[in-house]
Amino acid sequence: MGENLHGLSVNDLQNLEHQLEMSLHRVRAKKEQILINDIQELKQKGSLVQQENVELSQNVKLLCRENFELYKKVYGRSETANVNISVGESSDTPIHLQLSPQAAKSLHASKSNKLGIKILDK
Repeated sequence: MGENLHGLSVNDLQNLEHQLEMSLHRVRAKKEQILINDIQELKQKGSLVQQENVELSQNVKLLCRENFELYKKVYGRSETANVNISVGESSDTPIHLQLSPQAAKSLHASKSNKLGIKILDK
C-alpha cells in the first residue's frame, strides 16, 4: 500500500490523506461502538449471573433450614442442642453443618440401638 504514489501531485496526495483519515475515523468509530455494545452485553450477563447466585444462595439457606427442621423431627429436640449450623449472610460464604462430638456419639449410639448392633470406638 502506498507504493504507486510517485505520479501524484501534492493536491492529490492531500486528498488521498484526507480520505484515509476519514476512513480510519469511521473504522475506529465502528470498532468503538462494537466494544461499547460488547461491554453492555457483558454487564447484563454479569448482573444475571449475580442475581442467579443470590437466588441459589437463598435456596441453599432455605434447604439448610428445612433439613434442620427435619433433623429435629427425626432425632428430637434434645439432640438439636448439640447441632451446629452456620449459614453465612454473604452469597460467597460456605454453609457448614456439623454435629458436636457429643451429638455424633449420641447419634451413633441411638442408631446402633435401633439396628441392634453395637459400634465400637477405636
